[in-house]
Amino acid sequence: MRVDSRSEGAEDLVGHTLEPTRPPLGFFSLLMVAFFWVSGGIYGNEALLQYASPGHIVAVLIIVPLFLGLPVALISTELASALPFDGGAVAWVEEAFGTRLGAQNTYWLWLCYTVDAAVYPIFAASYVSQHWDIFGLHTTEGDEGAADVGLSSLACFIVFLCTIIQLSGTNALISANTVFACLSLIPTFIYMLWGLGDIPSSFGDPEMTNGDSTDFSLLFSWGIWLSQGYISLGCLSGEVENPSRTMTGVVMILTPFVVFLNIVPLAVSWGLDDNATNYEPGHFDVLATEFRGPWLGYLFLVGSIMCQLGLLNSTMMASQRIAYFFLQTRFPRVFGMYSQKSSSKLFHYLWVDPSPGVPAGIIIFNALLTCGATWLPYDVLIEMVILCAAPSMVLFLLAFVALRIQRPELDRPYRLPGGVGMAIGFATPPMILTLIQVVVTGSERYPVYGIPYFKLVTLFLMMLLGITFQFSYDVSRWGFRETIRRMFSRHKNEGAPLLFADEGRPITPVAPTIYSR
Repeated sequence: MRVDSRSEGAEDLVGHTLEPTRPPLGFFSLLMVAFFWVSGGIYGNEALLQYASPGHIVAVLIIVPLFLGLPVALISTELASALPFDGGAVAWVEEAFGTRLGAQNTYWLWLCYTVDAAVYPIFAASYVSQHWDIFGLHTTEGDEGAADVGLSSLACFIVFLCTIIQLSGTNALISANTVFACLSLIPTFIYMLWGLGDIPSSFGDPEMTNGDSTDFSLLFSWGIWLSQGYISLGCLSGEVENPSRTMTGVVMILTPFVVFLNIVPLAVSWGLDDNATNYEPGHFDVLATEFRGPWLGYLFLVGSIMCQLGLLNSTMMASQRIAYFFLQTRFPRVFGMYSQKSSSKLFHYLWVDPSPGVPAGIIIFNALLTCGATWLPYDVLIEMVILCAAPSMVLFLLAFVALRIQRPELDRPYRLPGGVGMAIGFATPPMILTLIQVVVTGSERYPVYGIPYFKLVTLFLMMLLGITFQFSYDVSRWGFRETIRRMFSRHKNEGAPLLFADEGRPITPVAPTIYSR
């Protein structure tokens, strides 16, 4: 059963013809796209050596992908082969638990991608600052509570550049990302191959230290952040040719390659410079310049910036598709009414015309939110992404087990071995790692802007916002008593989604879709 709202000649929920479906993604196309979801490159990873010893880093970069990334990827492959819906986890959670939890899951994924997008322009700005101290980009020492003004200003400018690319249309974005991917990997392979002989034999030894105390919380958060992208593979399931075969091959190649790509450059760098205090984001570039020559340093600078632009483009595009899915399925009457009544060309361009991929107003709105998030410290952003992604990850894993119980007759061309018990076994390790991360991160008394437990407070407020919005809308539609009755209804489809479309009309899951040639 394939749900594809972009079939040729189809119309969206407000009566506008959608772009015809592109050819299905084959193995190499999916591999290229998935690489940006689960890695994107090495740039920024050098900061890990500030947080922990090489031994601890190697352990985390192997254990977390093995017990979180790989199970999530294989679960996504099974669900994609059985229910190849555009949107992946968004659709599977709604299939298992109904529209109410499905709506909250959509909200969480949108929030996660929007916050995540802010990390990459900060990294890109950090790399630029290693060569040109524009506007005093270097972070002020001792100011751990806020990002430097100059760094954040440049990060916002980078978001602006990517927004222009996205407003130019999907084809322009795909072409740009193809160039970004090539330019980011070339210096990486030169740096790794040239430096293999510099790797110290003791690298990875548990007894080796970085000369400072280990920040296990931040190290664990980073490991989770690097591996949680495997859940995004499901976003492509409705566009993949033969998901059971294609996705399995991609996972089997990408998982060991990403582990290799995360560890080897750190080992090479440690052989060149074992002073952990030097490992700010951008130190790969400094080492390449000092030990290999200015030409590789500048090539590294270009590659690092291109990598972050590619990651930013992909993440922003996913966030936009989720927002568009949300508005199309929850506000079809509003969109239809205003698109028919308004004769304003500006309104039509901003909120109706999907030619850039989604209406321009959604692109601009998400870009503004991303710019606002760049003013937070990047390590706080990373941990906030983990907290935002945790509810969606938990619902995704529970949906996998629930569908094994609810839909045992479902044809699964790719199926993980065993029955319900084995399904629970596959879902348990990533579930445990996700919950541990929430507890560890949320319990830290890390003041930001003078607010203790900043991440836990922010998580609570974001969750409260989503629940309050849904409850308020339900009360306005049915009244308080009927809303309470529907909340506790046993029938999964009786509860309303966050913003209900039409009475009795099923909502077709069509969330983030990443296109490739």
